[in-house]
Amino acid sequence: MDQRSLYQKIKSKPFYILVIILILIAGAYFIYHWFQKDNRNQFVSADEIERISVEDAYQAVQNGEAILVDTRPLSGYISMHAAGAISLPYDVVEQILVTIDPDRWYILYCT
Repeated sequence: MDQRSLYQKIKSKPFYILVIILILIAGAYFIYHWFQKDNRNQFVSADEIERISVEDAYQAVQNGEAILVDTRPLSGYISMHAAGAISLPYDVVEQILVTIDPDRWYILYCT
């Protein structure tokens, strides 16, 4: 293949379209990860998390005011968990944060 035929292929429209598509995909990838990194800073510190008593948590769940969430690994949830709790292992919490209702009260426990 000589230089002239290579130049003609590069000069063709499909090549430019492919390059533009690859640049857009790479840009979208980096923008997505940039925003993911920025959103991690929105978590609160342990000192900012409200603590409640077991009795208050029980009443809130019984009255339908709160959802009780077990954040231990699934094996711990299967072996024993609080009545009415749902399993949401800690390692997947960050992945589903965008899908939960911010107006609901979630009581998380891990022991």
